[in-house]
Amino acid sequence: MSSNNPETVSEREVQKKSGPIFKVLDARNLKALVQKGLELGCRVFAPVKDDKLVTFEQVSSPDQVLLDGITTRMSPKSVVLPRTEKVFSYKIRKGEIVVENKDDFVVPAIIFGCRPCDAASFPIMDRLFRWDYQDKFWNKRREATLIVSISCLDCDDACFCTSVGLAPDSTEGSDVLLTLISRDQYLAEIMTEKGAEFVEKTGLFDEAGADLDKSSATRAVRQKLGKKFDVEKIKPWLDENYGNKFWGEVTRMCIGCGICTYVCPTCHCFDLVDEAHYDGGAKIKNWDACQFAAFTVHASGHNPRPDQVSRHRQRIMHKYKYYPDNLGAILCTGCGRCVRHCPMEVNLIRILKGISEIETVCGTQR
Repeated sequence: MSSNNPETVSEREVQKKSGPIFKVLDARNLKALVQKGLELGCRVFAPVKDDKLVTFEQVSSPDQVLLDGITTRMSPKSVVLPRTEKVFSYKIRKGEIVVENKDDFVVPAIIFGCRPCDAASFPIMDRLFRWDYQDKFWNKRREATLIVSISCLDCDDACFCTSVGLAPDSTEGSDVLLTLISRDQYLAEIMTEKGAEFVEKTGLFDEAGADLDKSSATRAVRQKLGKKFDVEKIKPWLDENYGNKFWGEVTRMCIGCGICTYVCPTCHCFDLVDEAHYDGGAKIKNWDACQFAAFTVHASGHNPRPDQVSRHRQRIMHKYKYYPDNLGAILCTGCGRCVRHCPMEVNLIRILKGISEIETVCGTQR
């Protein structure tokens, strides 16, 4: 940090000691904010409508950005964890194998317009990719990615962020969180140094008055969301009920299509595939899903999860028991995509609500 900018240094010190920095953004400058990101040489990913789908895509113009609606079909996790990517390649030259590492995978990026549930997914997954192995692909992309999220002012029946400890205006994972506090003004909460640097470079933000508050703007959606289940009761029940008949009753409709895992912002399973040809090849990383029948098939042919009930149970156990046990966080942000887009209407909210309301252990009523 340059020492000839005392105001900037002072702001950063305030942020470290007492929380976020507050600014305001004229609502008419929202498109200009996207344009500034493009002018800074960043790849900008934002909600884009493609026919009837709204997904996160790289944009080249602010006019492509669509901020209407509750959320997108796909989450923005693919910006940091691509659906498919080359880990390394190799060439066979005169009988020798020459490995070519992939070093050009980091490009500064901005995820613009995601909801707080999506922003919160990134620090949750950081725990895994920075755990026993430092995944350079995830970590370097994360360092180079800025997240500018926008608070929710509406929700639907599939949303349940408040039931897993988040909120429609949560700041977890956001570098900058924007909340529309009036028809023509956003309140910006600048949460990180990276966010502060971006805000300064744009020149679009003004000082926030001491009386500005986002709580009134999001109060209605908080009340509409309510609490759909008691999350504190979920893990204790899972700890004791791996073999409960409940699983067969609530997950028998699952057909193993994997939609729930692909649209989920926190599902992160991947497969490594070798693709070879006569003079070389590559190691390719592809998204995978625990809901696929072949996901756990051993080389011997044995499958420890032989039916769809056991596979769907695994998904819920992973998110609400195994991940909290190992990494101290629920692997779910309540975005509701798995509920919204399941073709068989296997409703995670209904399952978790059922768990929180029953008191059974291994099929025996207490």
